Amino acid sequence: MDARDYRGEVASAKKVLPLCLLQIFRRYSDVDHVLLMRDILSLLMTEYGMAVERKAVTRNIQWLRDFGYDISTYEENGRGFYLREREFEDAELQYLITGILSSRYITSSNAKNLIDKIKRFSTVYFEKQMSYIHTVNYWWRGVNRELFYTIDRIGEATSLKKQISFIFNEFGPDKKLHPKSTDRVVVNPYQIVSMDGKLYVICTRAGTDCLTHYRIDFITSIQIEQEPLQ
Repeated sequence: MDARDYRGEVASAKKVLPLCLLQIFRRYSDVDHVLLMRDILSLLMTEYGMAVERKAVTRNIQWLRDFGYDISTYEENGRGFYLREREFEDAELQYLITGILSSRYITSSNAKNLIDKIKRFSTVYFEKQMSYIHTVNYWWRGVNRELFYTIDRIGEATSLKKQISFIFNEFGPDKKLHPKSTDRVVVNPYQIVSMDGKLYVICTRAGTDCLTHYRIDFITSIQIEQEPLQ
């Protein structure tokens, strides 16, 4: 590596240093887990391969504080550095996770992926406390892997004021979804509602004025049509 390449890498590291520090504070610090300067330097090396001077860390922590991130410092607490406030409190994340666990209409893989995303809003210590969530794989849960995609498509179609079409299914003796008909159902979607832990799309069938509803976890192969809502 020549000197120009080295200078380029140093410049790039300086640009991302604030983001790396913020991620370290989010993942490894809270009021019960305070980071010393040596901890921060070590995490920068192990997590991002960055060798950084103490002055640079101090300067960038102050930049983050000036930008609005509530980072407590050694000068304030006499112990070290930690992130005081974050997007969600642990209790709020636990509530969201409990809601996912209580829904039997989300597949095990979707539930696991969603919970893993939620856990990333807190620290690694919270993740360890929530390790019991892996038991979702052993529960009977929904089988429709298109559920989240279907919800997203319905929301987009409602926003665009477009019709949707889909295959509507029912459970067979094998506990799998099977089409009730090979014909696609075309509807005007208006709203998604929740009742008894199940999600429904409120709609009218194309060409009719009568409100009806379809259970969303029974819907597959959804498409947004070009026709506007009637």
